[in-house]
Amino acid sequence: MLPDTFYKIHYFVIMGITNTRIIHCSNGIAMMETYKVYPNGLRKLDRAGITTRIETLRQEELKKYRMSAVSLDDIRRAVGRMEGEGHLRNMEKNERNEYKQFLYRAAREEDFYWTTNRKGGKLKERAVAEDFYLLSGVRNLAVLHDNELFDYKKFNFDSIFEFTGTVGSALEIVSKANGWRYGLPWNTRRENKRTISSIVTSDGAGEMRIFQQDITPYETTDPFGKRVYYRRLGIADKKAVEASSSTESYLLISILKYVEQLGLRPDILEKGAVTTNQYITNISQMEMAKQHKIADRASESIKALFSTWEIPLPKVSEGKVKDSKFAHFIQSTLGGGYNICISENNELVIGRKIRNEIDVENSVTFLPEDTNNLIKSLLYQAARGLGRTTERQLLDILEYRYSSKMKDGYKLVARK
Repeated sequence: MLPDTFYKIHYFVIMGITNTRIIHCSNGIAMMETYKVYPNGLRKLDRAGITTRIETLRQEELKKYRMSAVSLDDIRRAVGRMEGEGHLRNMEKNERNEYKQFLYRAAREEDFYWTTNRKGGKLKERAVAEDFYLLSGVRNLAVLHDNELFDYKKFNFDSIFEFTGTVGSALEIVSKANGWRYGLPWNTRRENKRTISSIVTSDGAGEMRIFQQDITPYETTDPFGKRVYYRRLGIADKKAVEASSSTESYLLISILKYVEQLGLRPDILEKGAVTTNQYITNISQMEMAKQHKIADRASESIKALFSTWEIPLPKVSEGKVKDSKFAHFIQSTLGGGYNICISENNELVIGRKIRNEIDVENSVTFLPEDTNNLIKSLLYQAARGLGRTTERQLLDILEYRYSSKMKDGYKLVARK
């Protein structure tokens, strides 16, 4: 289980988990973090001893060189500061000139792009000011001595910007973690050797969020044309469900319906509510504090929540949902809601329906083998008080689902 504040980069090496976590912004929209260090980059940091240094940093040291907002003017100031304070004096002349040239060009708003080689060809995404601030090496003053700040050869890196960017990305991963509580993420290997990281969590106001990121270690070129082992996770990598608060119950019932229709046997449901109850008990034994006031739903009928149970999740065919009884959905904070259906490849799809079609490719989707982790992540979110639905409410649903009342009162869909 992920603790509330976690600073061990080794965990990311062992588990392959990127910095997937939630930050509540002033506009109320929850965002995922934006940098991914590949296993090769993490191994380089580990062998160089930089991992150990980062692990032992105090929070005030982590925050000292971090900026909450970065503009192009900040890039110019960063380069001027590095030169004015003598941090560039140990660089070779040609490398120092190249460093200044590239960053000053970036500060003049010229076009720079990250490039990743993917199955469908090269993808270019525009770099932003924060990327260049990271590449300047200012953030790395928190962990590197002045005489080694740009000494990439000492640490067995291939270029200055590969070095500054990799160290800066690793610092970014841990520096923002303080004060934010994780959900429970997991990774899935998909077609074309892609690795997808998923999580059920919430924003700072307790509204449910489901995030997916493509964290595949694609061959990557940084904005200055250097081959690197990290990258910014761009728009093409991210999918999200931004649901209203207290929608976890409806999602759980739809997942249970999906399990029934496909005849799945996830371990977390092996003995129905008995297994899930033990799982939640184990989570609850961890030190934690509920941060949200839970609405009193004791009077709400569990049976009422199951009002759509006898209506199967519709199946997508040729991009369209032919079943007019589209009854399974969750409300969105952005207006409307997310419909829940099954794709042609038997994925559970949570997406927006336009007329009678759902864009599966741009929706959050889960493979049948994701079901166990999906339920666990949802239960974990509730048990840790990240949303406004309690673990007791979810257990009530599970207990009812596997009770004699449920078996007597509802028809079960024939499995195909």
